[in-house]
Amino acid sequence: MALGYAARYATTAAKLARYLARKLRERGWDGDEPPDVPALAARLAGHGYVDDRVYAQTKARGMAARGLGARRVRGALSAAGVCAEDQDAALAPEDADTDPATAALATAIAFARRRRLGPFAREPAPDPARRQKDMAAMLRAGHGMDTARQVLRATDAAALEALIESAAPQ
Repeated sequence: MALGYAARYATTAAKLARYLARKLRERGWDGDEPPDVPALAARLAGHGYVDDRVYAQTKARGMAARGLGARRVRGALSAAGVCAEDQDAALAPEDADTDPATAALATAIAFARRRRLGPFAREPAPDPARRQKDMAAMLRAGHGMDTARQVLRATDAAALEALIESAAPQ
């Protein structure tokens, strides 16, 4: 069952252990001693069927492509049982020359574009209640307050491009 799950789904050792424990509870266990589920998950990880670091990098890349911020990604990785070291490796910019603040800004802009917030909104001048909702959406997506303010205060896409260029290290 463990091997089938690992083959079918991208998973971590912790998620695999939770899955196996749940299946054992649902189906019942009639053995004399309880099975060593964490050892089984560790064994599959040792054989390379489960790799927490690869899972973290794939999940982080996918969430960043959807415009979700580092806090939201870190929360999802923590919930999946990924250790802090693997989280840091997954959240590091792929290009060594890229500044983390610039990468965070680009992700926030992608989120604003996808959700039509700030300068990408259909209405040119949203009311204060709408601005507050836009800010809340940016914060729930895991972006920092300062980054969200910068994106939402921009007047158009060209201003955001200039903002990225000014944030990039020289």
